[in-house]
Amino acid sequence: PDGSGDLSGYSSAGIARECELGTDEALALCDDLGHLGVRQVTLSGGEPLLRADMELIARRLAEAGVLVDMISNGLALGKEQARRLAAAGVASVTLSVDGPAAIHDELRGVPPPRGGFITAVGGMDDAERRTTSRWEG
Repeated sequence: PDGSGDLSGYSSAGIARECELGTDEALALCDDLGHLGVRQVTLSGGEPLLRADMELIARRLAEAGVLVDMISNGLALGKEQARRLAAAGVASVTLSVDGPAAIHDELRGVPPPRGGFITAVGGMDDAERRTTSRWEG
């Protein structure tokens, strides 16, 4: 453990690291960030969508007046997930794409027919239709 208090949910096995914040701690941090006047938070990782409570975290930040953005690999970002993230207050989603489909899939280790590139691009389309920026400088 690196002691970072990571909110990202990053783990190759999908298991929380020893120093990763639990849900209650993460939500308290969201409240603190709002009270401190933080204007924008980007949820990233690893992969933020590995956290089962990511929508709760995004919603708490948005309710605190914080602009919420996310960086994702797009593999878990389908229509329903994009709808829920938008409803939780995520203003934008940036997807990591490593190159043309064959290179992306090889680097990410997601073989056809599922294909990480196709999944990420599909997630991008869903997110684009469902998120809108509330940022007013």
